This record gives sequence, structure tokens and C-alpha cells, in this order.
Amino acid sequence: MRRFGNCRCALAVVWYDLLILLAGSNICAGVCGNIDTTLKVIKADSIITLVTDGKPVDFDRHLIQGPLKLENSKIKGKFTLLSCTFMDAVCINKCDFDTAVTLIIKNSCMRQDFLVTECNINNSAYFDNDTCAGAMEFNGTTFYGPASFKAVNCGGGVGFNAATFEDTAYFVSANFLNEITFRGAKFNGYADFRYVRFCGIADFSMSAFLGGRGENCFADQRHSGTFSGATLDSGSFYKADISNVVFSPESLGAFTMGHMIRAEGLDKLFQDDRPEQIARLKTYFRDNCARQREREITCAINRQEQGFLKKALFDCPFKYGASLSRPFLFVAGIYILATVLYYILLRFLRRGGMIFFGKEIVMLNGEARRESETINEYIEKVARLPIWRRERLGGEIKIIIMILTFSLISTFNLGFRDYDFARWLRLMWFHNVEFKADGAVRLIAGVQSLLSVLLMVLGLLFYYGRFFD
Repeated sequence: MRRFGNCRCALAVVWYDLLILLAGSNICAGVCGNIDTTLKVIKADSIITLVTDGKPVDFDRHLIQGPLKLENSKIKGKFTLLSCTFMDAVCINKCDFDTAVTLIIKNSCMRQDFLVTECNINNSAYFDNDTCAGAMEFNGTTFYGPASFKAVNCGGGVGFNAATFEDTAYFVSANFLNEITFRGAKFNGYADFRYVRFCGIADFSMSAFLGGRGENCFADQRHSGTFSGATLDSGSFYKADISNVVFSPESLGAFTMGHMIRAEGLDKLFQDDRPEQIARLKTYFRDNCARQREREITCAINRQEQGFLKKALFDCPFKYGASLSRPFLFVAGIYILATVLYYILLRFLRRGGMIFFGKEIVMLNGEARRESETINEYIEKVARLPIWRRERLGGEIKIIIMILTFSLISTFNLGFRDYDFARWLRLMWFHNVEFKADGAVRLIAGVQSLLSVLLMVLGLLFYYGRFFD
């Protein structure tokens, strides 16, 4: 009985393996189709020998039998395989393609895995219209020239983890039936994902779209990539930098929108003929209490139709309410600039004047008066001292401290409703301190006060309100 049971178990294992083999054959046939019997047959070892000898590889309509394995090779000759069928796995690992070599594997069918990992491709690479029944991996590969994967069809998993694209990367109309990962990938050139069909999870976590960056807010930024017309039902953009990407996919699933909460560069997204997708993304963020991400999408939408004036008034200082720190950074910049102007006007040009009122002094007759000092007179007195005297250094430091204090008080001199920032600032001194200025110094102080209070008040209102919806 035991022997009969063991036989049944063995038969079950054989039948299971046979079913797996048949299923794999069906999947392969479904993706790659039937084998073309008119193809010429060549052994993979022949290609390896040509590469080893530094001879060109150029085959058209061939059936390649056996595993093609190249590792730590320096490929200097031509490498072109057109309309070929690979019966076994292709593994090209840690190879260096010369700058004169264009890697071309187009219109081909891979019935097993196709792996090009940790390679340096110093020229262009073309994999257009390739079909792969197994996995495709380009992990750690650096493409220094254009890399084209147009209309690629892959039934297995696809990996571009830690890959680097120094030039344009084309994935137009590609069809990925399984998971595809770009974890940590860098697109230093333009990344074209138009009309790509992601049937499985598309993982762009920690990737970066770095092409087309402008140097400042007035720069004319070109796009770094596009997902126009793509299918993004299951995309992950966890900590991905998608700045300057045209984000107008044909479909956008809740899974993708949920993972975009942790994406970076949302305020620099662009839209083309499908603006409703970014609007859906904004609504999703609002409904899920992702207020900062909602602000960034609002900024991206307003940047689409802004002119120079709108950019100067609302984008650069306030980022359309998406940044709380930016208006205060502008206030700090105005403070530094005004301080420099005060010092130049008072210390060198002698334009304008300033009187410092310090603590109260009680006279012998019982009368109290404020200690006052004209900074212009003090500057004249300090300037007459020899430069090597210790009193000269101390006097210069005192002048700078007084000008810094005056500039700080001027920054918060104007209040808003019941908020008097300058009075709050004076309460932190040991005694009451006041300044009175005239001439050009007074004019600059007024402009500084007005700009500072406008930036601070509007910055808070725009950040906590929805003025640009």
C-alpha cells in the first residue's frame, strides 16, 4: 500500500510539472507567438566568440539557440540583432559598450529572460518592438546615449532599478503585462512614457526626473518627461522626484493617487490635453486630508496659465500658497539688503540721518529725559580715530549693531490689526529703544516696513486659505 501511495505521489508531481511546462509554453506563445521556421539557426556561443575576438555582431532574422552570456566584456565591435528569436536566456552583465558601438536589438523575441545589468552603454541603445516572455532587467545600467524601448511588449517582470539615463529615454506605446520597477532610477534627460500601458504595478519609488530644470522661478523650464496617455492604475511614486513632468495619463487609479502623497515636485507638474486628471488628484488629496499636497497641485495648476506679472506677484514670493517659508525668506532678504543700504548711506555717503533714543536719565533737578545720540555725529567721531586704535574697532562694531537693530525694527514697524510686531520686539529689550530717521534712510525704512508686512500677512493668508482654487 505504501509503495502504491508513493507511486501516486510521484505521478502527481509529474503531472504538476507537465502542467507548469504547458502553461509556460502557452504564456510564451501568447507573448512571442509561434516560432518562425524560416529563420536561420545560429548558436549563442558563436556570438560570444565574436564578442571575445572583438569582431562585429550583425545578424538579421536568426534563431539563436543556447544561453547568451556575456560578463565583464569590453564590446568594441558592432552589436546588431534584428528580428531574431532567442530560445534561451540572455544575460549581459557588467559589460562596457564602446562609444562607437550602438546597441541594437530590435523587432526580436525573447522566449526566456533578457538581462542587461550593471552595464555602461556609452552610445545609443535600441530595443524597439521587442517582445519578451520572461523577465527584462536593466538594473544598474547606465545609458549615456538615447535609450529607446518603443512598443516593447513584456509578459514578465521588468526592472530598471538604479538605472541612469543620461539622454532621452523612450518608452512610447510600450506594453508591460506584469510589474515594472524604476526604484532609484535617474532620468537626467527627457523621459517619454506616452501611451504606455502598465498592467501591473509601476514602481517609480525614489526615482528622479532631473531633465529640463530651470535655474530660478523666472526660467523657461522645459519638460523632463511625460506620462501623457499612459495607463497608471497601479503606479507608485514614493519619494519620486517628478518635477517638470507632463502628468496627463489616460487613467489614474486610487492606488496611484494614494502613493503620490509621498512624491516630490508636485508643484512643478504640467498638464496637456487631460487636465481633469490633475484635478482628480487635487480632489483626492483634499478628501484624504493631504493639505500640503493639495497646495502643491494648486500651485501646479496656476502655473499653467500665468504671465510674467502673475509669476512675479504670486509665484516667486508665495508659490501660490504652497510654501510658508518662502515669503519669510523674502523678508530676510529685504532685511539684509536694507541693512547694507543703511550702512552705505550713513557710513560712506552721509545721506540721511538717524537719532537713537536710549534709556531715560533722571537729572539733578528731578527732570527725566531720554538719552539720545545722533548716529551721524557718532560716525564722524569714530572716523576721526586712528584705524589701529581699539576704540575705532569698538566704534565700528557699535555702528553696525545700531544699524542692524534699526533694520530689524523697521522690518516689523507696521502692524496688522491688533498685531504690533515692533512693540512686541521692543518689549524684549532691557529698556525702551527708539530710532528716528530722515532723508533717504527714512524712505528705505518705509519701503522695507511696507514690503515686509505685506509678505508676512499675505504669506499666512495664502498658506492657510484657498485663494487660488
